[in-house]
Amino acid sequence: MQKLRMQDVKIGRYTADANWMGKSTTAAFRNNIVDDITNSGREGYRLEGFDSMPTSVESFDPSAETGKQGSSAKEKKKIKRLQFQRLSAKKFLSFLLDLADVEEVVMLGDVVGDSTPDCSCAAEIDRGHPLQGRIC
Repeated sequence: MQKLRMQDVKIGRYTADANWMGKSTTAAFRNNIVDDITNSGREGYRLEGFDSMPTSVESFDPSAETGKQGSSAKEKKKIKRLQFQRLSAKKFLSFLLDLADVEEVVMLGDVVGDSTPDCSCAAEIDRGHPLQGRIC
C-alpha cells in the first residue's frame, strides 16, 4: 500500500483572535503565547502535524533531549509536538523530502526499458511502488 507524506503547516504570526469563530479572550491569549514560543513568532508559520514521517523523525525520542527518561507516552507526544512547532521551515521541509527510507533509486529509462531517456529524470521506488511525481 502506498502512503503519501503530508505536513500540516499553520500559517500566520498570530493564529488566534478573540471573539473570532467563538474563541474566548483567554483562549486567544493562550494561543498567542504558543505563537510567541514557536516558529510562528520567528518565521510566520509552524509545523502542526506530520503524516507518514520518515523513520529518522518517527524514531526520535523527545525524552532524551529533555532529560526526562520516565516520561509517559502523553508527555512524549506533547514534547514532540512542541519540538515540531519550533522547527524552522528549512528543517521541517528537509524532513518532508527525506528519502532515507527509499529502498532504491533508478533511472526512469531503466524502469520502462529505454536505455536513452529523453531527459535525465529519476524515479524513486519505495517497496515496489513509484512515488508520486517526477523531476526533470
